[in-house]
Amino acid sequence: MATHFQNSSSFLSLNKDQLEKAHEIIDRVREELKDDPEEGYCGCHAVIQIERLDSRNGVLFYGGLEGINITHVEKIARAIIEELEVNEPFFCSYSYHCSEPVVDEFGGGAFAIMRGRETVWIDAMSYVKDIFHNGPLPEELNEE
Repeated sequence: MATHFQNSSSFLSLNKDQLEKAHEIIDRVREELKDDPEEGYCGCHAVIQIERLDSRNGVLFYGGLEGINITHVEKIARAIIEELEVNEPFFCSYSYHCSEPVVDEFGGGAFAIMRGRETVWIDAMSYVKDIFHNGPLPEELNEE
């Protein structure tokens, strides 16, 4: 039987004075995610980083050995962005993996969050199919 999972890592930059409140938000949303009927736990790691990645402060999101629940990343990041009034966009890409060569079970996507706007989600396979069927096609595919 094939095992399907996602993985990702992304970083949400914050000011140093926002880190304590961000930690409180992470803890609160993690508790809320324990009620997720599909998971029953928070399906991602969200760790406060203080001047460790390129001397930046913020939150590092990543998956564990069993992958990541990308919608949980979105929920935590969204709460931080809205409550701390972060005006910079947050981008997160993710990949699909499968333990067997199951057709169309490899790929990925991304999402973007901007305070006050709906999250934009892109799935790579859906995006390329839409371009192929609805255009505009890249010039090299437009030749007959």
